[in-house]
Amino acid sequence: MVTGMADFGYDVLQAIEAPRWLIGRTWEMDSRDLWLESGIPDQVARELTLRGQPVQMLAGWSGIVGHAQAIRIIRETGFMIGGADPGGDGAALGF
Repeated sequence: MVTGMADFGYDVLQAIEAPRWLIGRTWEMDSRDLWLESGIPDQVARELTLRGQPVQMLAGWSGIVGHAQAIRIIRETGFMIGGADPGGDGAALGF
């Protein structure tokens, strides 16, 4: 998420909704696999597999890669921009 906002100019919700990835251990199992959410192009998964990286594809907003909520504070104005993961049951609240 931070990379999406800092490097690609995403707003909070765009960063939260962007496809995620996780490498290695997940919540319930040990793994060396790279887990990719469905929004990541199939071509990327194929290329990684050809290079020897075990890849597992996941549905979008999979709990395996976690859930996110965030609030970005614009320091100059004090304005808060929040977003919550559409795959989770959390909320972003600020005051």
